Amino acid sequence: MNNTNIHKVGVCRKSSVVLSLLLGAATLVQSTLMSFAGATEFKVPFDVTVPELIPGFRGLGECPEINYPLHLTGDSHLVIQDKVIKGVHHLTIHNGVHGIATDALGNTFGFAYQNLLRANFEVSLGDETTLVFIVDNFNMEGEAGHINIGFVGTLNLDESGNFLSLDVDHFHGNYLCDPI
Repeated sequence: MNNTNIHKVGVCRKSSVVLSLLLGAATLVQSTLMSFAGATEFKVPFDVTVPELIPGFRGLGECPEINYPLHLTGDSHLVIQDKVIKGVHHLTIHNGVHGIATDALGNTFGFAYQNLLRANFEVSLGDETTLVFIVDNFNMEGEAGHINIGFVGTLNLDESGNFLSLDVDHFHGNYLCDPI
């Protein structure tokens, strides 16, 4: 098992994680009024152009596997479930994105992205940190090649829900190439 502590990853790293956490927070507020509501589901178009340089995460040349910029289009499916049991939230956020990727050379690829976040916390959010279990996988395949990237770890958030760090327990592939 490869134990890696990656700091500053969430600041510019994973736009869908930030979106998921924001939508999760909105759902959390609603769930305090309607904790019986079950899962909330969103399906939206996805259209993102990913640059090679992302300050604080990826520098120039650190992902030679992809010819940047990489344009991703497709559909995003987000499911958020928050169950409150004896005052403790059991939050699950699952995000899947599927579509077509086009690199700087005009190569096209099919891609699939899956992200799962799970957290348990009290309504007060008064704890110094909240730990969020995360599983992340990105797969892209086309005539020009194949790439598969994934990791399992823990997001550490402060009492306000702000990103502190990402502790990676296991990863495969070059995580710096993960575009979503």
